[in-house]
Formats: sequence, structure tokens, C-alpha cells
Amino acid sequence: MIDIHCHVLWGVDDASQDQETTKNMLQIAVEDGIEAILCTPHSLPYYKYENDAESLKEPFAQLQALIAEQGWNLEVKLGCEFFLTDASLAWIRHGRALTLNGSRRLLIEFPWYQKVQLGSSETELLEQVFSQGYEVIIAHPERYKSVQEDFSILKRWRAMGCDFQVNRTSLILNDDQKQGELAWRMVEEGYCDAIGTDAHHCWGKRVIKLSDIQEEIERRYDHQTALLLCHENGRRLISGEPLVHRASY
Repeated sequence: MIDIHCHVLWGVDDASQDQETTKNMLQIAVEDGIEAILCTPHSLPYYKYENDAESLKEPFAQLQALIAEQGWNLEVKLGCEFFLTDASLAWIRHGRALTLNGSRRLLIEFPWYQKVQLGSSETELLEQVFSQGYEVIIAHPERYKSVQEDFSILKRWRAMGCDFQVNRTSLILNDDQKQGELAWRMVEEGYCDAIGTDAHHCWGKRVIKLSDIQEEIERRYDHQTALLLCHENGRRLISGEPLVHRASY
């Protein structure tokens, strides 16, 4: 299994604040059978957590050293969860936005809880990203009000070239019924390309674990779908290959 959305670097965003917490997070991942992690700390230009390749170089090296010290057979790669706003487009235009493992692909998050007002629509912002020659995977679309109010927007974003990552907790442990139903609809209709933990801590629901949702998808659908969403497309994100899209059930 491969986790493609994870806040495991310590001291860089609102997740782990120290090495011991990260160590415990990774211990859960190793015990669950996770073999690779795309580290995606928040990058919120002009707001907070202005993480880029330079600022994350040393924290990522420290993470690699911790894994080597523990003797874990765990592959880690670096990217970020990029907060897309009218202002942060400047980072994309100047090549400062950190892509996934050195590719041209960005993991994009839209404002969904912060008090940030967009001057442009989400679709208009995505058009700007694509115009700069980047590829896009949208983080947890099931959380966004625009998608909750109009599911067809996913079809428009797909036609533009977007891929979609759904959170494990939205599918299996969600306290928000509407959000959970939307996440499963995304799986059902082929708009879930990969599942990530979006893990921030070593306690509570949002930890680095995928075995439970992989088993649930296999139970509901089949082994091939479970493998695609929890492993194969994650591997493709790391390698930079195009993702495999499923037809709806």
C-alpha cells in the first residue's frame, strides 16, 4: 500500500511537531503494511506554512535519517499539499510550488475551512495551473462545498485533466454523513483515483493506515479496484506516470 497524502514531516505545518510523534506515526504505517509515503506538508503561500523545496530540504533529510535509523523498509518521497488561491498562483508561475517527487504534478487543495475568499472560481484557478504546464491531482474533493452542491463539477474537472484523491477517513470513519456518501459516490462513479490518509498525528482517526479501507473496497467491489486505489495509482504518482481511471460501476 502507498499513502499519497500524508503530513509526516515534523515542525513544518499543523501536523507533527516533533520527531517522536513522527516516529510513532511511521510505526503505525509500517505495522499496517505501508511500503511508500508521499510526504505532502501544507504549502499556503502568503497565508502560512510557505513550504517549498528549499525550506523542506532539511526536514525531509531528517525524516530519511530517522527511517534509516529505525531500519524500516519504507520509501518516502517529497511533495506538498498546495493551497490554490488567486495569490498563490504566483508561486506556480514562478516554478516555486513543490510538485510530487520532482514531477510536473501538483497535489492541489482549495480553501474549504479557512476564511480565504477566492476572486476566481476553482475551475478558473485550475485553468491557470494547466496553462503553466502542470498536471493536477485534487486533494479530498469530497470536502469542498462546490462539489457537495454540484457533483457534475468533477466531470468538468476530469475533462480538464484532473485526477482525484479521496481521504480514507471520508470513506470509512467519517462523522459527516454527507461527506461520506459523496466519497463513496466518487468511488462508485470512477472519480476516486487514489486514497490517501491525510494523516496529521499518531492518535485519533487520521493516522497512516490503509489496510482497513483496502479491505472494505475489496469487499464492496473487487481486489483489482482495491489494489488500484491503494497501491497502483500511488506508485504511478511517485513515478510520474499517468494514473489509471476506472469506469463507473
